[in-house]
Amino acid sequence: GGGTLAMGATLSYRSEVDAYPAGGLEVPDNGVNRWSDRVPFEIDSYAIVDARLAYTFPGDRMTVSAWAKNAFDDFYVTNVISYNDAITRTVGMPRTYGVAFTMNW
Repeated sequence: GGGTLAMGATLSYRSEVDAYPAGGLEVPDNGVNRWSDRVPFEIDSYAIVDARLAYTFPGDRMTVSAWAKNAFDDFYVTNVISYNDAITRTVGMPRTYGVAFTMNW
C-alpha cells in the first residue's frame, strides 16, 4: 500500500567546436593581447548531468520531487563572440536545484 519512488538522470554531451565557421581565428600579438598558449575561439567539449528523484504518495494524487541541473557544478563555455578588441565568452548555468510538489485533482 506504499507509494512509488522514481529516479532518473540525463546526460547531455557537447563535443569540441570552433566558435566561428572558419575556426582557428587568430588574435594578433599587439603587446597587450597575448594568446600564445590557447585558442580563444575554441569551445571545449563538456558533459552536463541533470537528476531527479520523486515520490508519489498512495492514491497517485500527490508527488513530491527533488531535482538538480548541472548536478556536478561543471563550468563550461557555450559561446564565444569577438567584437572590436573584446572577446566575450558565454558560460552555462551553475548547479541549480529545487523541490517540486504536484497534486492531481
